[in-house]
Amino acid sequence: MSTAVKKVAVIGTTGRLGRQAVLQLNENNVPARCLLRHEVDKSVKPSIDKDASSAEVAAYLASLPNVEMIKGDVTDEASVMELVD
Repeated sequence: MSTAVKKVAVIGTTGRLGRQAVLQLNENNVPARCLLRHEVDKSVKPSIDKDASSAEVAAYLASLPNVEMIKGDVTDEASVMELVD
């Protein structure tokens, strides 16, 4: 059996289910690579509140250990390949 650390690719990162998936992965120390349409805005206050904007959620998730953000679009093959590479 391989002992290599697996990473989980996440799309819909800042959506309701995506953010919960990333939080659960982080709680279990599972590395996640998350696809985002926009760069994380470092000037935005990070938040995971129910009414937080996608930019605030992205900033919060990007601050977590074992979470890597990849800028791209799920409809772009190169972006998806970068996400799963």
